[in-house]
Amino acid sequence: MRVSRHWLVGIAIAMGTPAHDALRGQPATAPPCVRLGLPESIDPDERWFAASPPDRARPCAAGVVTRPLGAEVRLLHRTGVPDTRGQGAGYAWNGMNGHLRIAVDVEWRVLNLRLAPEVAVSDNTDFFAFRSFDGMWIYGPPIPSDRSSYASPWYYGPVSADLPSRHGVAPLARVHPGASGLWLDWHGIRIGATARQPRWGPGPGEGLILGTSAAGLPRLEAEWTRDHRFGSSALRWFSGAALESRFFDRDSTNDRRAIAGLRIEHGTDRWRFGLSRTLMDGRSNREGLEASDLVFRRPSTDSLIDFLAVDLLWREPGSRGLTWVEVIRQQPLRSGGDLMRYPTEAISFRLGFDHRVHQSPAAEWRASAEAIRLDQPLQRAGITPPDLYTSATVVQGWTHLGQPLGSGLGPGGQRQLVSMERQGRVWSIRGSFERARWNDDALYRQFLPNWWRHDVSYQVGLRLSRDIADRPAAAQVIVGRRTNHLFQNDTHSPGYRDSDVPYLQVTTSIGLPRAGRSVRSGDRRGTAP
Repeated sequence: MRVSRHWLVGIAIAMGTPAHDALRGQPATAPPCVRLGLPESIDPDERWFAASPPDRARPCAAGVVTRPLGAEVRLLHRTGVPDTRGQGAGYAWNGMNGHLRIAVDVEWRVLNLRLAPEVAVSDNTDFFAFRSFDGMWIYGPPIPSDRSSYASPWYYGPVSADLPSRHGVAPLARVHPGASGLWLDWHGIRIGATARQPRWGPGPGEGLILGTSAAGLPRLEAEWTRDHRFGSSALRWFSGAALESRFFDRDSTNDRRAIAGLRIEHGTDRWRFGLSRTLMDGRSNREGLEASDLVFRRPSTDSLIDFLAVDLLWREPGSRGLTWVEVIRQQPLRSGGDLMRYPTEAISFRLGFDHRVHQSPAAEWRASAEAIRLDQPLQRAGITPPDLYTSATVVQGWTHLGQPLGSGLGPGGQRQLVSMERQGRVWSIRGSFERARWNDDALYRQFLPNWWRHDVSYQVGLRLSRDIADRPAAAQVIVGRRTNHLFQNDTHSPGYRDSDVPYLQVTTSIGLPRAGRSVRSGDRRGTAP
């Protein structure tokens, strides 16, 4: 059944304290005995990373504690061209999109069970792709015969990736385990199995290696934290599987790929430094723990995507602001000489800040900006670097279920974002402007590439939020234009029309109070969360 296409408002029932409150120094309100916080709001603007290793869990009372954490529901309407960045297990295709998540915690001593399934649906209505002068709508350049007709026309051969132009032509529906999982938390060591989104990277927004645009990976994970006289340190590890989408190829033997990562963090209340290595093994019939040993040594196979990342987060005194930088390299370092001769080869970066510019008894004003560069410039003659997130041997590239595991901009992307927010006692209002450039490395593999054909989008956004009777409510409007969509330009693309496509996205949300009550076995009174 197709979802209604009328203009509707979204409802978001967001439980718990958003992570950005902790980042900005605002007091967090959490029920007693909580070990794991529910992932941040599904609104992309609310996806903030932790600024420091997680707090050590407080010991719980005896008995089983059941804690309903509430639910989250979102309805999003979009026209023009899709933009699925920051949606996780949800959708943001054309038409109406719905996303429901419910969550409940069950705790017993050092064990924590979380049930937080997600259901996502989408109209997935048609949108402008390629169009010729005779008005026919087509899907662009020829696609290899072993690929789905919806597979990307840009990413195959030496720069292959599972990034479909669209996810079919029928309405979509998906059930995902979301943040569900089972963890053991004991003396600073946390071990678990889950499919929630990993949180690696500094500052707000999405990380370049593990971002928020794809659904969570099914995996095993472990974390060890320790406080000491020099600050706090953490060691994080995971091993799991990345899945292929239904809109990529017809080979069923490579639908799962092994992926593993290792991250080291150290920081104080002012700064945090992180170093990580994350890799994906594209060889057939390998998944789960079979890639976990590769992060500890130099692999002998070329059938890998191997990422090295360094990041730094700096917190200003008094929670005045944050500054962050993340640098990643997709190709492993083969020698120190290569690093000295070609220091920016296979390098991408993300940097930004969020700063309080004015504070009064009535309101606080904050300014923020971020720049991301993912395209790969030439460094030496005769060697063309592969696009970020793509591979000749791992044919699905750095993806999961047809979405980039890293930044939602995808291969060859660039982004500049500036915003200003006023946080008042009752109302908060945020305005933003973004410029993004899409698939830019792929442009230079086309016939007659030139600067008139860059695929660029410009958009402005406005977001209002407030609490109504202890219910968080928000409304967001994004208006933009995609110029030269898929490199089509009436002057410099023979046989195609101009393809400047306006788009509009509307999302509103209403939060409900925390659902239910915590009930401890043997205690009929229960405790309010």
